[in-house]
Amino acid sequence: MWSVRGQPRRGLRHARAALRLQREAGDPIWEANALSAVGWIRLQLGEHEAARDACERALTLFRRHHDRGGEAATLDSLGMLAFRQGEYERALEYYGQCLDLRKITGNAFQSADTLVGLGDAHHALGDDTAARDAWRDALALYESQHRRAEAERVREKVSATRD
Repeated sequence: MWSVRGQPRRGLRHARAALRLQREAGDPIWEANALSAVGWIRLQLGEHEAARDACERALTLFRRHHDRGGEAATLDSLGMLAFRQGEYERALEYYGQCLDLRKITGNAFQSADTLVGLGDAHHALGDDTAARDAWRDALALYESQHRRAEAERVREKVSATRD
């Protein structure tokens, strides 16, 4: 919650405490969730190597224990991390894997966000056609979910690219 409220440093303390408790409890899925949260917050703080380490460890646990939802969320974080580091091809790979899992699990809500990231990576690579396609798919989901602010931001991206 602290991270959502714009205080990721404060949130990191809680995420680390949760990670410690989940490890002590011995539940690998909850440990993976806590690792993923630590990775996400570290990403927000710009601590890219620590974010990658936490997310990769979370991804390993999620895959080992067949938690597709957790795997998808962590892949999304890794996609954003790759994008922020200018590794656009790698971002496409992570976002693509994430989107496949979100479709399998029926997670249309977060699929919309992943499609925006996918479009951003395509755009950064100069493929405006693929970017527009991804953004239009995201826009349709946002509109169907009545997420007006997100829809408007994506509508602007679509309008700013040429057909």
